[in-house]
Amino acid sequence: MDLEAYARLMPDNHDTTELIDAVEIPEKHSEKILYLRFLPFPLFVLSCVAAYHDLVSDFFPAIIPVAALLFSAVIYSRMSEFLKPLQTFSKELRLYYAIFERLESTDFNSASMRKIREKLTDEISAARELKKLSLLAKFVASRMNPIVFILGNAFFLYDLFCADAFLKWQKVAAKHLRKWIDAWSEAEVLMSFASIGQTAGIYCFPTLLDGDEPRLEAKNLTSILITSRKAVPNDVHLTAGTTIITGANMSGKTTWIRTLAGAVMLAYAGAPVCAEKFSVSKMAIFTSIRVNDDITQGLSTFYAELLRIKSMIEYSKKNLPMLICIDEIFKGTNEADRLLGAREAIKRLTNERNITLITTHDFELCDLHSHHGVKISNAHFEEYYENDQIKFDFKLREGRCTTTNAKYLLKMAGILE
Repeated sequence: MDLEAYARLMPDNHDTTELIDAVEIPEKHSEKILYLRFLPFPLFVLSCVAAYHDLVSDFFPAIIPVAALLFSAVIYSRMSEFLKPLQTFSKELRLYYAIFERLESTDFNSASMRKIREKLTDEISAARELKKLSLLAKFVASRMNPIVFILGNAFFLYDLFCADAFLKWQKVAAKHLRKWIDAWSEAEVLMSFASIGQTAGIYCFPTLLDGDEPRLEAKNLTSILITSRKAVPNDVHLTAGTTIITGANMSGKTTWIRTLAGAVMLAYAGAPVCAEKFSVSKMAIFTSIRVNDDITQGLSTFYAELLRIKSMIEYSKKNLPMLICIDEIFKGTNEADRLLGAREAIKRLTNERNITLITTHDFELCDLHSHHGVKISNAHFEEYYENDQIKFDFKLREGRCTTTNAKYLLKMAGILE
């Protein structure tokens, strides 16, 4: 929870690549100029002593800070560019220090988490070095204070001290920053996976099945996006073939195929799945669930869906196992063309290597028969009515749907009398 909190404080659209590139690659410049930072204050003290003993004019000591300020003004742009990463990413650096410090100070039982911690401490401590850099970022931010800038540069060439400290840090630690960020990225992935087990009422670690035959089995599978209190579990047993899923609007068709495809992706990633039992063989996942038009590419919704389904058909020629989920097939065109295209697509995607799930409102597709000995079956979701209100139980049943609710919803919305 601590790590989640730190991560959520990161600025929106935070890009670690920009941070790494900015900090990792030092600007090429002469380091000799940095030695000038030792001159102003000793020269000022000596000139004051000389003026006190009447060896120089009383106004001479004022020349030293004025000259230092003029020099600072000349190199201001150059120093600002060199120190820019510390100003641009000051918040990120502070948060990464907090994250790394938390990871380094925790005694993990998990071997995976211990390996991540070792990446942060194997040569030098990530937390210690990020603490230095975060503190340096605060000093650099002080340059924006006129009093600090004038007095600091007049007597100590403050900008050069900041630049020297940053350059020394780059030489020691910058080469490790990418490794540290990668370690945190891995930890963040594991945290995301772990959150399923922390928040889901029912979960299990999936079993990955051997063999080339496509298989998918689940007991009481629910959506990861719905709370356990509201989620309705369903069982599934799928092998090669096509399932046409029908049902009224809002009955759960789209949610179901999203749940199924999402669970398979989580299983392949090594994450727990929201089910009592879950087993799946190795398959390539193809979906056409949320397809949008693209004005910049001149693509309509229908043509964008065509391209997706074409990619499925092309991949199926490799004769490799596939899981295919298509929602409201060819909904972007008229009924006659939709049925024609859907029948042909189903014919091409139904084979002994594919598990294909297709939702539709076109009951005509339910009449399709097995293709080349591979089954085409039907499943559906139902609605019911209580006190003149529509209800859904979100349970998947065998067979085709025989009811519709569009007219009821139109009346409920006040569009149809």
